[in-house]
Amino acid sequence: MVESLLRESMDEAQIPRGRGLTPPGRSPEERMPQIVTVDSRFDLSAEEPSLSEADAIVVELVELSETRRACAAVCRRARRGQTIVLASPGYLGATHDLLIRPLTEAGFEVGTDICVACSPPPAAPVAGEGKAPQRVLGATGPTCAGRARAAIETVAPAVQIVSTPEAAELTVVLAEALRALGVQPDQE
Repeated sequence: MVESLLRESMDEAQIPRGRGLTPPGRSPEERMPQIVTVDSRFDLSAEEPSLSEADAIVVELVELSETRRACAAVCRRARRGQTIVLASPGYLGATHDLLIRPLTEAGFEVGTDICVACSPPPAAPVAGEGKAPQRVLGATGPTCAGRARAAIETVAPAVQIVSTPEAAELTVVLAEALRALGVQPDQE
């Protein structure tokens, strides 16, 4: 299902898929979109070249220094038609600083040539809640939101779309502020 959503979103946006990635005997339309997750198991020094082959890249690291390094590699290997999702903890403006600005400086028109989104990790579930918290996702436009949602749903069961990457980053700030004040979300 995730693959079909990503394929439909790519088709709606008329974004070409990578060349030479289709298995023999299959047309490019039949090829499953490739989603790469850059996390602690991803060997950036050895696997960086594979980033340019991916249709979607999800950067999901814990340490900010690792996230900066991974985003720099993703931007170096970026190609037209990709979707890049920052799914690491960060700060307000991290998506702009680590992805949007470098991609724009590299000549991409973000939102047209390449899609960028932010889906920060959710706050830890409330004790006894029993279900995973909903993931928030903000993208650089509606087409990008659809493509990013299809990619992030590979690691998150529930996704709520917000208007921009900054809005997604702000939800983390709000959650931390509420937690510091001792405010618990309503139990349903």
